[in-house]
Amino acid sequence: MQPPDIAMATASGGMRPYISNLNREPVLFTGVILLLGAFFVLTNVLVAKYHEEQEKLGRDWFQRGEKAMQASRYAEAVDDFRNALVYSRDDQEYRLRLAEALIAAGRIQQARAHLLNLLEAEPGDGEVNLELARLAAKEGNLRDAQRYYQGAIYGAWREDPISHRLNARFELAEFLIAAKQPQRAEAELVAIAAGLPEHRPDLHIRLARLFSQAGDNHAALEQYKAAVALAPDSAEALAGAGEAAFREQDYAAAEDFLQRVVRLNPSDSHSADLLKLSRLVLRMDPFRRGLNSTERARRAVE
Repeated sequence: MQPPDIAMATASGGMRPYISNLNREPVLFTGVILLLGAFFVLTNVLVAKYHEEQEKLGRDWFQRGEKAMQASRYAEAVDDFRNALVYSRDDQEYRLRLAEALIAAGRIQQARAHLLNLLEAEPGDGEVNLELARLAAKEGNLRDAQRYYQGAIYGAWREDPISHRLNARFELAEFLIAAKQPQRAEAELVAIAAGLPEHRPDLHIRLARLFSQAGDNHAALEQYKAAVALAPDSAEALAGAGEAAFREQDYAAAEDFLQRVVRLNPSDSHSADLLKLSRLVLRMDPFRRGLNSTERARRAVE
């Protein structure tokens, strides 16, 4: 039998490896965790780098497609935009530009399919609705054109929504006039007039032309007058106002506008002819104020 001090020494020696293993396990565990963390970080870096490279390739193909569109190489643009989508499958802008390139290339059914898929994903997208409206308008499809134009007018736009919605309403009015729907067109024109920016004479002129095409010369004259007030030296606005006043049989106003046009643009033969007619009518008008009875009778006979 071993003495107590020898037995204790033996037991202590036997436990030492076990205790040493216990001390090493946390260190090994920590090392494994750190190693896994390093692999995780490295993987994320590599994945991010991969996605970054994919996006760069997509942008490069997209830019090539844009250049091809500008050069009217539409078939080439279609291929470029499709390649861009290989690297950026979920980019809505790329998909929309592909649809526009397909339209330009005359591949209407393929373009419509792409646009309808885009619309299904985002029913309120103003730009997609506008492209579908233009397709329907080209085909003379009144119902679909109106529906998609309304979607563009009230839809969401990524940039400058007010201008895009206003332009969509202008396009709808132009389409309705071309489709021989003047009453529907005038309803849209009245809505445009209610929200037209006051500082844009060009928009007042555009609206005035459409009112005239819809047969409302009075409304056209009011819009031309607004344009003249903003741009007094605009020959275009003055000529439009003069002609609208002539059609409204307001010959004194027509004379005023038209003589200003002729001074600004002597080569405007149409305005010059209307000016001569306006003056002739004014000279022959027996009901003009300030005339004595003899002159009134002479003009009536003439």
